[in-house]
Amino acid sequence: MAKKNSSTANLLGKVLSQKATTPIQENKNGIIKPIEKTFLLSLPETKLQQLKQMALDKKTSVRNLINSAIDEKFFKEERK
Repeated sequence: MAKKNSSTANLLGKVLSQKATTPIQENKNGIIKPIEKTFLLSLPETKLQQLKQMALDKKTSVRNLINSAIDEKFFKEERK
């Protein structure tokens, strides 16, 4: 029983002695990527297909297309 307690204490000591590191944004070539959160969006299949086609026509991604539409519709004042 003492061996089990000492191994637990050793493990706890190792964990406590290690400095916790938190992830930070990477600065690559002077560009810092903004923090993003994942958001699940459900769309009817026909709308998704149309968005994919629009994105192909504009040579962009569906993600960028949606983000630019949101910016244009709701955040016009912030871009000034």
